[in-house]
Amino acid sequence: MSGERRGRGRLRANQNTEGEFNPDGNMWAQMMQQNQQMMQLMQQQIQQNAQSQQQWTAAMQQGQGAHQQQPPPPIIGNPAFREFNRNHPPEFNGEGEPQEAKRWVKHMEKIFRMADCTEEDKVIFATNQFRGATEDWWETAQRRMVANGMEVNWENFKQVMLEKYLSLSYKVRKEQEFLQLKQDNVSVTEFTKKFEELSHYSTHNEYAGNEMWKVNQYKHALRGEIYAVVSQQRLIDEGQ
Repeated sequence: MSGERRGRGRLRANQNTEGEFNPDGNMWAQMMQQNQQMMQLMQQQIQQNAQSQQQWTAAMQQGQGAHQQQPPPPIIGNPAFREFNRNHPPEFNGEGEPQEAKRWVKHMEKIFRMADCTEEDKVIFATNQFRGATEDWWETAQRRMVANGMEVNWENFKQVMLEKYLSLSYKVRKEQEFLQLKQDNVSVTEFTKKFEELSHYSTHNEYAGNEMWKVNQYKHALRGEIYAVVSQQRLIDEGQ
């Protein structure tokens, strides 16, 4: 009996028999299997991320290509206003000599001859160059024009503006200066420049049918010897 017991022997600590459960062995295997699955999932995720990155890059490249092929956007704005600004219109703040207002108006009209704009546009473009107190004045003046049924066009604007910044007393004074102007000791060039400047204040400039009055006024304002030469040349021209 004792020999038979010894023949069967004891089970070793790590030895399993069929049908028996070794909890330590199964936990390790399960952990290894889980680790392997996790590694596979991570690998799949990495591949998916790489594919997504490639797709995104391709889409961006296509988008950039399409953007580069698009025509430039149209230029927004008034072409006449761009042409007006291209001629560097001067600003006006109402300061300085009254004649500055008249010079500013003349400068504006010179630019308008090069810019294709309506009478109403001329007022909008010109008043855009107002600065300081003139801006406040124009807001009030424009409301008054509309309230009085006065069309806001360039001619009416000039009338209203010059009445404000070129007083009647100033114009009368300048007209008297024009009528009394003599060449004296200045050069013909200097005299002619002054004559042209002051002639705009003369009432004849507004109502005369031609410029004969201006020619006569100019000749009689010249020095005696120069007047004689000019008159003699006119006689020669008429004789031919």
